[in-house]
Amino acid sequence: MTRWLGSLLGAALGAILVAGLAYTGRLPGVSRTGSGDLPARLPTGTVATSPPQAQVVALAKLQPAAGVLELGGVPGDKVERIYVKAGQAVKRDDPLLSFDSRTLRQLEVDAARTQLAEAEARLKAEQDYADAMVAEAQLLVDQLQLDEMELAAQETRAKSLKEQAEASARNYERVGKLSKELISGQQLDQAKLARDQAANEYAAAQEQIAKAKQGIALKRREAELKRSQAAAGRAKVDATVPLESLRKQLAAAEERLKSATLKSPIDGVVLELPAVEGGSVAQVPLIRLADVRSMAAVAEVYETQVAGIREGQPVELSADVLPRKLQGTVERVGQTVGKNRMLSLDPTQPSDAHVVEVRIKLDDASAQIAARFVGLQTTAAIRTGP
Repeated sequence: MTRWLGSLLGAALGAILVAGLAYTGRLPGVSRTGSGDLPARLPTGTVATSPPQAQVVALAKLQPAAGVLELGGVPGDKVERIYVKAGQAVKRDDPLLSFDSRTLRQLEVDAARTQLAEAEARLKAEQDYADAMVAEAQLLVDQLQLDEMELAAQETRAKSLKEQAEASARNYERVGKLSKELISGQQLDQAKLARDQAANEYAAAQEQIAKAKQGIALKRREAELKRSQAAAGRAKVDATVPLESLRKQLAAAEERLKSATLKSPIDGVVLELPAVEGGSVAQVPLIRLADVRSMAAVAEVYETQVAGIREGQPVELSADVLPRKLQGTVERVGQTVGKNRMLSLDPTQPSDAHVVEVRIKLDDASAQIAARFVGLQTTAAIRTGP
């Protein structure tokens, strides 16, 4: 009978101990938060209707919401100069550091600019000469207009000479029909001479017109040939000087020069500066920076506890070095299970566990504090509901 009472008393004490651990949150993975210890006395008529809330406790690491940028250079180069220091705030396109190759890249840019300038000057000279040839050919074409005007004047004079010749011929015929008593032989000779002279002048004018027409035709063909040759030479000048390729070479040289100076791609803060002036560039990052205006935390939750976690649930993060606890909400629950990367300081906790990453967004006030503790490992208490 005494032994049976002792066993019953031991079982009762064990149940009370387990209930106490569960209520105070000391069971692994699950804790109870709420009003803490019961008040010594409740007001008359008061009924305690708010039960404690369950929570999942996990390790979490503080990090910028947009992540940490790791910047490097071309392996084999050397760091020439560093313009920033750890903890310094930088703006987008601010120079961070430069490499030894910058001097060589600058020479390449200067050489490309000189080649382009020389080619442009040569092209300008050749274009001016070609334009002069085109203008000369056009001048020959313009002179043809004067020749054609002169030809028109000659034709007008020839028409007048033709009329004079015809008139002289008719006059000679009339004189020849008169009797010898009315006209002397001298008068007849003068009429004949006038007829012949007018005919000769008209014939000479006709011959001159024919020569002028032939000359104009030859000059026209020559002028057209020279004008076409000048136009072809002008087009050839534009095609033979490789300005476009030289411009592209200059652009490529300028891009290589830009790569010789490492600039900040964002507005942020320099977190780490492993680079040293004179040091060789390897595969490791030379500088780490991030935008810490928006902070987050990534918690590693045991796979057995992630089922109760939902987006929007409140989270409280704590660590000894923090001035106060940080507040946030669950932003995203991971979809894959992996090995934990954060280890607890408690030696009794397992070092190899399967976890799911839960992303936590911090509120503005907590983000300002967390910005000074990037990478800090904290304890996250995710309230999963009553």
